[in-house]
Amino acid sequence: MKIKQKRAVDAPANIKEVVGKIVSTPIHDIGSVLHRFQWTFDKGDINHWVPALDHFDTFLEEHVCRRADLQLKLGETGVASDPPFPTEDTLAVLNATCCILENCSNKAAYNSSEHLAHLLAAPVPEVVSAALQAFQVLLKKTHHTSVRWNPPVGLTQRLLCMSKGWG
Repeated sequence: MKIKQKRAVDAPANIKEVVGKIVSTPIHDIGSVLHRFQWTFDKGDINHWVPALDHFDTFLEEHVCRRADLQLKLGETGVASDPPFPTEDTLAVLNATCCILENCSNKAAYNSSEHLAHLLAAPVPEVVSAALQAFQVLLKKTHHTSVRWNPPVGLTQRLLCMSKGWG
């Protein structure tokens, strides 16, 4: 889900440069630009990163969340088999997302928790763990405790099914 900016925000030059590099990278090659992503900036505002986060959304929509295995539809009639899971690129996107959410204010504007919920069904344990970490960072208390987060439809059911498998 794309982030809807409420106001125009002018990002610092170093952030603009990184965001520009991320956005100019083709979706199928996103991992190459993110594989070494680390936070080297001052405390930020999530609005500075909206174009990059929207680019991550495009990757997740096109290469991950439409998969039958993540929709929990395997074995249903008419469901095509999925291509190999893009593990490295997905981990790179989740790592960058966590870094941004951890170091920026206004993280309540993050609008992709539905994609994170789908990743809880990923066939790779490291991806499931990274998705849970992203949820944890997203849900950490901020200075504004009145901000409420509404989980995507089905998240509670997915977490319940996961917990039964681990007990």
